[in-house]
Amino acid sequence: MSKDIRELLKRALDHRLRKVIGSEYAGKSQTEKPDAAPINLWLAFEGIPLIRIHGSADGATLLVDQVMPEPSDMDEVGEIVIRDISKKLIFHDALNKKLQAVSIIAEAKSRAAV
Repeated sequence: MSKDIRELLKRALDHRLRKVIGSEYAGKSQTEKPDAAPINLWLAFEGIPLIRIHGSADGATLLVDQVMPEPSDMDEVGEIVIRDISKKLIFHDALNKKLQAVSIIAEAKSRAAV
């Protein structure tokens, strides 16, 4: 398990969640809306830098870092948009509440967080 991931998440303990930001795919068609499933999530806790949560390229691992959000234009196929998704039902109850605990599940052989 990465010590960096554990330490980064521990910094958020006892801090209130103020906002959840997501990056989502949006097609070029005027009728297409952003995809309902975010590609990345940024958790904005009071008093600390944003924390990004995203999946690894192989889809088997959850990664945590502090890379800042940036939109991306993919020419004809669409774009990645950044927006506040705090009001989505899944996050609504956690807003303005302090993070009380962090649990990490690690693969026994590699000790990588999964």
